[in-house]
Amino acid sequence: MRFLISFILSILLTVQLAAATASMSVSGNFFGDNLLIFNPFNSADASSFSISAIQINGKNYTGDIAHSTIEIDFLFAGLSQKEKVEVKITYNENRKPKVLNPEALKCNCNFSYTATKYDKKSDSLFWNTLGEQCALPFIVEQKRWNRWIKVGEVMANGDPEENIYGVKVIPNSGSNIFRIRQTSPRGEEKISNEIKYRLTGQPIVPEVDRAGTKMSFSGKTLYEIYNEYGNLVLSGYSNEVNISTLPKGLYVMNFDTETVMFAKK
Repeated sequence: MRFLISFILSILLTVQLAAATASMSVSGNFFGDNLLIFNPFNSADASSFSISAIQINGKNYTGDIAHSTIEIDFLFAGLSQKEKVEVKITYNENRKPKVLNPEALKCNCNFSYTATKYDKKSDSLFWNTLGEQCALPFIVEQKRWNRWIKVGEVMANGDPEENIYGVKVIPNSGSNIFRIRQTSPRGEEKISNEIKYRLTGQPIVPEVDRAGTKMSFSGKTLYEIYNEYGNLVLSGYSNEVNISTLPKGLYVMNFDTETVMFAKK
C-alpha cells in the first residue's frame, strides 16, 4: 500500500514539475552581436534561477547560464556571420525571463559609403558601398520645397565586398541636393554625404489658361498640389496638369524649386 501511494505521488510530482516549465524563442540572424537575457530568480531566497536550458538551432548551449544576466556568445556556439539563429529558452513558467536586446539578431547598417557622384550626362546618381551585411533598400532623396522627398529606391546586394549602384533622377533648375539613406530593422539610419549639382538654364514658370482648366509649365517639372486642408490632390512630372476636376477653392502648388498659391474659380 505504501509502495502504491509513493508511486502515485511520484507520478503527480513528475506531472507538476513538467507543467512548471515553459519555453520562449527568438530568431533572426547572427550579425556579430551577442544576445543578452535577463534571468530572474526562482523565488525570493535567490537560491536558483528561472532558466533551466537554452538551445541554439536545436543544440544545447553549454555556456554558463546560472547568472541574472546571460550573454549568449554565438561565436562560442560555433555560428558564422549571417547564419540563421533560433534561440529556445526553457524556464520556470512563473518567472519569465526577458531578452534584453532582440535587435541583436536583426541586420544593422554597419557599412560605408565609399564614393558618391552625380553624372550630368545621364542625370543619374551613383554611389559605392563597402561592408554591407544584408539586402535592404536604399532610398534616394532630394531636397525640394524645404524638405527631403523620395525620388528613387534601389535594393542593396548585401555583399560585404564593394558594391556600385545608380539611379536616374529628375533635377530641378538651379541648385540640386541629393542624398542616399538606408534604415535597418533596428531603426538605425545610414545617410550618405549630400550630393550637389547645379543645373544651368531658366527656372520653370507656371501659367493657368483662361478657362481655369489647365496649369501649364514652361518645361517639364515635378509638381504637387495641395488643397486648403493640406491634403495632396495632384502630383506628377509633366509640362502641364489638368485642374478641371478640382473643386473651387484655394490651392498650394509646389513645382521646380518654387511654391505658389492659386485660386480655382
